[in-house]
Formats: sequence, C-alpha cells, structure tokens
Amino acid sequence: MSLDSSRPTRVGLVGINERARRLLLRGLAGAPRARLVAVCSRDSAKGAAAAGAVGPEVRAYTRLEDMVGSGEVDAVFVNTPVETHARCCLVALRAGCAVICEKPLATSTREAIMLREAAAAAGVRTAVNFTYRSVPGFRLTERLLADPGIGRPLHAEMALLQGHSFLPGFSRSSALLDSGVHLLDALVALSALAGMGPVTEVSAAPMLHQGATGGGQAGDGQGADFGWGLLARTASGALVTATVSRRALGWRNGLRWGLYGEDGAIAVELDAERTETRFARRDEGRPQGHWREIPLPQDVAAADARFPEYHLDRLVGAVRGEEPFPDFAAAVTTHLLADALVTAAEGRWAPVST
Repeated sequence: MSLDSSRPTRVGLVGINERARRLLLRGLAGAPRARLVAVCSRDSAKGAAAAGAVGPEVRAYTRLEDMVGSGEVDAVFVNTPVETHARCCLVALRAGCAVICEKPLATSTREAIMLREAAAAAGVRTAVNFTYRSVPGFRLTERLLADPGIGRPLHAEMALLQGHSFLPGFSRSSALLDSGVHLLDALVALSALAGMGPVTEVSAAPMLHQGATGGGQAGDGQGADFGWGLLARTASGALVTATVSRRALGWRNGLRWGLYGEDGAIAVELDAERTETRFARRDEGRPQGHWREIPLPQDVAAADARFPEYHLDRLVGAVRGEEPFPDFAAAVTTHLLADALVTAAEGRWAPVST
C-alpha cells in the first residue's frame, strides 16, 4: 500500500514517555512530510496531556486498535517498550498502516523475522529508528565515501561509547541489542558503503559485570554484559574491529569510526553536540598521508540544528518511499549479527546468517 505523496502523511504515535515528550512529539509536529494527528497511551490523562501539548487537532486514544481503525492514521510510530513492539506493529500492519518502530525491533530474531514477513504480506513500508543514520558525522561520511572515496577497503574500527552504567539506578540489562544495536547497524551500513561488502563471520567476547557469567540468547535481558568487543570479517576480506561499552567514562552517547583504504581514510568522532571529522589521502603531502579536518557542510549543519524535525521527517519519508532508511528487513540483519556474536563468545568464529 503506497502513501499519498501529494499530502503530509497522517501519523499516530503510540507510547508516551519522557523521550516522546522531549523529541518525538516536537519532531513529528515539525516534520514537513508528516502531520501528527493522534497519540495513544493506556493512561488517558497522559495521552490527553501529550495531545494537548501539540494542538487541538491531535486526538488521544487509549487503545491502539481504535486509533488505527479510525481511518485517520496512515502511519504508526511505535514508541513502546521492546516487549510490546511485536503486538503493536502487528495491529498497525493488519490495519494497513505503515510502521516506524523504535530500536531494537523485537526481543528475538524469530520475532523480528515474523514482523518482517508480516510487513511484506501487508504490502506496507516500514522503518526502524536507528538515530545515528541521521547524525552529521554519518551523513558527511556517506559523502566522503562517494567522493573522493578511500579506494580498495583494507580495514575499519568502530566503537559505541556510553557512560550509562555510571548513572544512579541504571538497569543492568544486556547492552547487546539495547545500546549495541546502534553499533551493529553502523557496522553493517558503513562496511557496505566503504565497499567491504556484508559481514560474513565474527569473533567476540562480552564485557561482564563482576560475578556474571556469559551465555544466553542475544538480547535475553539477563543483564550479564555491559559491552562487547568483536572482530568481523567481510566479504571483501577487510577486517573490522568494534567495541560497545556502557562503562566508558567521559562519554555520554558517543560513536566513532575509522575507515581505511588504499587511497584514503576517514575518521569520525561524535558525542552529544560534538562532531569531529578528519580525512587523509595517500597522495597529499607525504606517502603515508596526513589528517586534515573536514568542516560540516552548511546544509548538514543546518539540518543538525533542527535535528528532531529533520530526523523524523526522514523516517516519514522512508515509509512514503522517498528516503533510504533501514526497514524491518535491515533490522533483522542486526538481530542475526547479534546471534552470531553470542555464538562466537563461546570461543570460535561464527558465520553470520543471511
């Protein structure tokens, strides 16, 4: 089912929390291709307050079935706890609504595959909220890889670094599919953009809390790990080293990567409002090259200044078929990669399923 591109897409948001009030309501209300028409919360007072904060044209519901059955919603943004994603997505898909879902898509690979197949059967577009795809460093990297590029890829390094575990009362839930899913998505996307091809096999080890033991399924919620270290082989033969850690002092919510090729290299480091990008070429200055700072292009910086509206508009554009963005099928890839990491943690290289 295609959405009408001649008018804004009518969006209903299900799940009202602090993040929704701070970012999602603002972003959807200000996205040019979206029109926020409904919110849904089991708490009627919370839903009414969220709707009223946007405007009188937004209607509040307490049942998702009523919202998608109203005929007033084209797409649903699922912002509920991960254990309810499958139910909410299925309700929306069966009503013929496009779906934007928070990450991670599901609690297990089996559940993610079921949602991918349900979306295909419903014939509607989907998107998963991998926020880092819209940050300035990622978009500038896309441009640099396209022109001038890095030549034949050789190796890469990536890290997702957070200080979350030092926050009072922070949960010890597994980092692998919660925070780590952003790293897995970036690894898959940037490896492909750099010409490394898909990840074919991985070796990995979890970073365990004191007294914890390994094992379990990807994202099983047992809370044994606060991070992971991994080595990935790609189809081109290039190697990728990667780390995700929730116990990285000095970091809020940072991501960095280095992509190295025969002709050039790109290094990006970002955290909160800070973005630093460097580029090196073999033929500039000396044989081994030297780093030079790359300022953010004006259009990238301008979009970042209004990030919630820009990013939410991209998500809505994706379900309209107007923007490239990870869908349910891409999210399944991150689940399969996470499963391979759990297997590899048992002491061997593990192939990544396709």
